[in-house]
Amino acid sequence: MPRVPVNLDFIPSHSTWEQWNANLVHYFSQQHIPILPEEEWATVANVLVNNPVWSSYNVPSGDGFQNWEDWASAFTLAVNGAQTR
Repeated sequence: MPRVPVNLDFIPSHSTWEQWNANLVHYFSQQHIPILPEEEWATVANVLVNNPVWSSYNVPSGDGFQNWEDWASAFTLAVNGAQTR
């Protein structure tokens, strides 16, 4: 599948989980991203890594990350490149 141009303008370091998850759902609603509590952030990560739009960016799964902030930072870096952390 060709890469769909995407830029995440919301940064995990400036958000709570609820804000970050809600922004994903709001801006990318066509991707069927679940709204889940912070304790289930890894489920959201795994939904995204298995989605063809996001997997074209080689985004990380939740495996190996201690918290959502570290995972979301790596996810944002994979999508945006080094321009944003």
